[in-house]
Amino acid sequence: MLERHHPIWLAIAWISVLAGAVILLSDLFPRLQQVPGLAVLAAVGPYGALLWLFAVAVIAIAGKRRGRLLSLVALAGLIGHATLLIPYAPQQPPEGTAQFRVMELNLCFGRANLNQLYVQVERYLPEVVVLTEITEGNVATLDNPLWNAAYPYHLGTPGKDAANGIGDPSGTVVYAKHALTPLDGLQDMTNQAVVAKVSNNDDPDSSFTIVAAHMVNPLRDPNAWVADGDKLVSLAASNSATPLVIAGDLNATHESLPMRLLTSAGMADAKMSSGSGWQPTFPSNLMPIPPLVAIDHILVNDSFEALAVTPISVSGTDHLGLVADLALASVR
Repeated sequence: MLERHHPIWLAIAWISVLAGAVILLSDLFPRLQQVPGLAVLAAVGPYGALLWLFAVAVIAIAGKRRGRLLSLVALAGLIGHATLLIPYAPQQPPEGTAQFRVMELNLCFGRANLNQLYVQVERYLPEVVVLTEITEGNVATLDNPLWNAAYPYHLGTPGKDAANGIGDPSGTVVYAKHALTPLDGLQDMTNQAVVAKVSNNDDPDSSFTIVAAHMVNPLRDPNAWVADGDKLVSLAASNSATPLVIAGDLNATHESLPMRLLTSAGMADAKMSSGSGWQPTFPSNLMPIPPLVAIDHILVNDSFEALAVTPISVSGTDHLGLVADLALASVR
């Protein structure tokens, strides 16, 4: 039971205040995330509110009279942190009819169950499928009449198949129902990236640019993580007049520096702009624990209206996938 004036509980509460303050500062001032370790703290930003809530309760109950007044500090932190969660609130989705569906999924070094991927594709019938951490073995399996009939166009480079338990995260491939024309822009990303124009001969006005990306994990190389994000930001800025979709495992949450910069460059997270709310995607293989962080994304610029985003589950991978219903803003 929590006893009044108990020093151990009060110490834990003030440690929570300190941790919450560090997370809050990393969210408010994202450039701080270039300091090793802070990028990971920013990724768990939504949970920082729980630290403040715990501290408010403990200090108010267990603190001495003057100490209980200090609970107002924790309360201010809680309110400040809660305001950062407002964009995650579900909202009424925009009205319109979807013209495109884009699906993205991280295959976890090629371990995802491709039969289940087939099921999800048949269910949602996306025009474009972005697969990261795809391997040569995956590509060989997908090279069959059924898949090729559905997606006759593809671009990208698969990674090596896992050997001695070591997986290759570098592979990225885009599959599409319509013609793909490769474009320049991301040749020097840490992992393979694809930039392509998607063209529908039956509707030339509906063409758009797809960017399939897999940013490096900040735990692996924080400097490369920032550099990967800067390259995506530069590409987004230079294509602001073109309908643009960025999809894949970005290893970044809404609070992360790269996502903040992408937003400033005109990109919007389809989950939030469609009113779909917070949709954590990783890790998805710890049942009964649900996914904890939202690091997989489908981003669009203002040429698109995001109408809905739906998570999908495929066994064998530690990520949920996403399916976004999109419409060109000019014709929705």
